[in-house]
Amino acid sequence: MTSSRNSLAALLAALAFAGLAAAQDGSGIPRDPSQDVPERKPPNREGSVAVPLPPSGTIGNPAAPGEEEDVLPSAAPPAGQEGEFANPSDGALAPAQPGILDTSSEDTPNTLPIGQLPETLSRRQLEMQPGAEMQPSAVTVEELGEVDASDKGTLDEAAGGLGGDLFEGSDYPTIAELLEDMPVATLSPAMNGLARRVLLTGAKPSDANSGGPTLLDIRAARLAEAGLTADLIALLEASGSEAVGDRQALGAALLLAGREVEACGAADGIEASDSAALQMRALCQIAAGDGAAAALSADLARVKGLDDAAFFALVAHLAEGAPLEAAALKGLTPVTLALAIRAKAALGLAALDGASPGVAAALAADAGQPTDLRLAAGEAAAARGAYDSAALLDLFQAVKFKSAAFKAAASDDARGGALLVQAAIRTEGLEPRARAIGAAMDFAGRRGLAPLYAALLGRAAWETPPAADLAPYADMLTRILLATGRGDRVADWLNLGPALGGTLGDETAARLALALPSPERAAAAAEPLARLARASAADTALAARVIVYAGALDAMGYPIPAEAQSLLQSSPLIAGAPAGGVETAELAEAAQAGRKGETILRALIVLGAGGPADAHPASVIEAVAALSRVGLTAEASALALEAALARRQAAGGG
Repeated sequence: MTSSRNSLAALLAALAFAGLAAAQDGSGIPRDPSQDVPERKPPNREGSVAVPLPPSGTIGNPAAPGEEEDVLPSAAPPAGQEGEFANPSDGALAPAQPGILDTSSEDTPNTLPIGQLPETLSRRQLEMQPGAEMQPSAVTVEELGEVDASDKGTLDEAAGGLGGDLFEGSDYPTIAELLEDMPVATLSPAMNGLARRVLLTGAKPSDANSGGPTLLDIRAARLAEAGLTADLIALLEASGSEAVGDRQALGAALLLAGREVEACGAADGIEASDSAALQMRALCQIAAGDGAAAALSADLARVKGLDDAAFFALVAHLAEGAPLEAAALKGLTPVTLALAIRAKAALGLAALDGASPGVAAALAADAGQPTDLRLAAGEAAAARGAYDSAALLDLFQAVKFKSAAFKAAASDDARGGALLVQAAIRTEGLEPRARAIGAAMDFAGRRGLAPLYAALLGRAAWETPPAADLAPYADMLTRILLATGRGDRVADWLNLGPALGGTLGDETAARLALALPSPERAAAAAEPLARLARASAADTALAARVIVYAGALDAMGYPIPAEAQSLLQSSPLIAGAPAGGVETAELAEAAQAGRKGETILRALIVLGAGGPADAHPASVIEAVAALSRVGLTAEASALALEAALARRQAAGGG
């Protein structure tokens, strides 16, 4: 009898111990729903730095450059992110609240004989059955599933978010696949802005995720790939990053934001089962002063196949005092950048080889880095949307050039770009300034950076007023104005009429209708489009542009003249389906069904990583039509304008 009692007591003690272990997993996160969730403190966010307006008079109009050294000031503008809506890092957006489970519509208890249960049970039916307290808890866990915070975001609709119903009508596997395939960090500002809004909008389909990564995890990974560090941190913090989300992605983002202690905190508890986790562990061990443990973690990463010369060199230097060779410090990652900063290593341009846009943005914002590295990093990151173009303009203008440099040819790199931008802003006189702006834009065009430099020179172009003697620069100036949303000034250039010469007046009218679509502007562009279509018979480059003008306006629902319709139907430049015909058909079907989120993702995929500039004209037209159909006319217009401005120019045209 005593033996039986002892056995029973031991069993009860074991059950109690198991219950305690189940309640806490060592991380401080309650696992029993009856326990209180620990309070999470709001993130400590910093503001952004606006670009100051230039002095009165001509743009900038500072004193002539002196014989200063080529240095940047010690305090450089912080990295930002492009977009027409609020940056969530300013703390203005509150995290979305979790949904509340509503049981009011569940069935009442069944009236079947005791012991006989219906095939499908609601939770309330289970609770009301005799002996319900004996029902296994696994039923409830199975019904609730794993935590999925994919409906959390940092943009509401007033700030550019796309709405909680973004993925309504689409299924989870389809959206997950499309999110992973969507291009990010392209050279297209319009595509980058639209992709960013998708990634920061909290939304998920109605069907549950039956396996694989959640949409939140995919969004976090794509934000990291795009280099949108502040956005990624804000999203994971809003979603409750301690419980859900990619903690490795959060750790890497915190490193790029200079928050090493928090990054190591986020990495705590992650099993170092792969080389990425081992790298983070080694960094945190070095930060804690445990060089021997860091060396061991590096050895384990090498065994797992890691091939990162910079990582091994930096760990050996910091943990064991080995000499550090500058040649090894190339292609930096968030971890190796943090190690290099800790080692006070001298970095060169090789640090950018293969580096992500996020790493480039962090290097640009680091006042301790060499001037040329910061300029190149800022240019590379801003071109792909990971660094604010306004911050890059500050960086470009902060370089102190010797006066002789303005008379010499600019080097074919970011330093040369900074010199040309400064020259365009400082030059006095309308014609000399227009010529300087043109030189900077020619430089940018040769390097594939025209959209970026248009953003840098938008104010300079706006402060160069329309005049007949500036007609030779009208095409270049109006392109910058259109690309930077200054269509009002473009309309002023149209008043010059025949002085514009060639097809430029007609093309400017068509471009303005694309940039600011309305029935009135489309009607004003009808006759110019007809003349352009007739003139394109002898000019292939012009025909390619007219196809985009006419096709995009038609896709947005505006009437186009018969000559333009004929060109769209007969030109060999658009005949035949472009590559990816199946994807185009799926895009049209999604738009027809009104599945907004799926339409956006498919449109971006159809345009491709090269953006509207490289896309087949039929793909551009289909993307514009699909986005317009789901109510995104402004976004469709921006993509169409990019495609039109990027088409090759004919010698006698615009």
